[in-house]
Order: sequence, then C-alpha cells, then structure tokens
Amino acid sequence: AFCGIGACFDCLATVDGRPNQRTCLVPAEPGTVVTTQEGHGRADLAV
Repeated sequence: AFCGIGACFDCLATVDGRPNQRTCLVPAEPGTVVTTQEGHGRADLAV
C-alpha cells in the first residue's frame, strides 16, 4: 500500500517525461502522460 502523502517514494513514475515524480502528489490533468519505472528513473537532458 502507498502512503498517499509523498513520504514513502513507492509511487515514483515518469510524468510527462520527468522521472521520479511522486504520483500521489501530482494532480491528474487531461493529456498527462504517466509511465511506470523500476527504481530511480533517469532524465536524458542535454547539458
């Protein structure tokens, strides 16, 4: 079970291309793309 308050980090997912989002704290909006991830995600950002 998830905590629902962002304390446990068990709900980490990639939201709109941003990894490691605590989905229990991200408001759902039409068009939002949520994908599951295993472990810590990695942002592929050009530096």
